[in-house]
Formats: sequence, structure tokens, C-alpha cells
Amino acid sequence: MKSVRVALLIGFSLAPCAAEAQSFSCRYASRSDEVVICQNAGLAALDERMAATYERLRSRLSGGARQGLISDQSAWLRSRYRCGSDAGCIEDSYRQRIDELRSNY
Repeated sequence: MKSVRVALLIGFSLAPCAAEAQSFSCRYASRSDEVVICQNAGLAALDERMAATYERLRSRLSGGARQGLISDQSAWLRSRYRCGSDAGCIEDSYRQRIDELRSNY
């Protein structure tokens, strides 16, 4: 019985936490949009998808194109902040940004 409890504890400690699924640390989430993302597995997955798409593009671009992408990403992030704790708004924001990244770059 003790070995089963130890195995369960090890399994749970190795399982990924929702807090580790985002492109930012939920430990330091202070904005209402970040808190909602940390609490919602679907939003966390969208955050990861957007971040991976953005990083792939950023690594391929240089010069003005890269700076444009970085500026656009900063503007997008400010717009996501304005969603506050509205999960639907945050989801729409991520879906639109992913589509923009895929089609414009």
C-alpha cells in the first residue's frame, strides 16, 4: 500500500500543472487576463499555440520585418490586457492573433 501511495505522489509531482502550460509564469500572474488564462486550460493551450507560432516567425525574420512583428505583438498584448477577466474576449483575441500570424507573415 505504501508503494502505491509513493507511486501516486511521484506521478502527480511529474504531471504538468496548468500553471506551467502558458508562455508566462502563472506564479507571477497579476493582471486579470493572465489570471483567467492560468485558470482555463483552453486559454492556456491557445496561449501556447500563439506563442509557438510567434516564436517560429520571429526566429525566421530579421531587420524591419522582425521589428514590425515585435511591435505588432506588443500592440496585440495591450489589446488582450483590455479583455480583463472576460474569457470569451481573451479567446477571440488569441484566435484572431493566431490567424493574423499565420496569414500575414
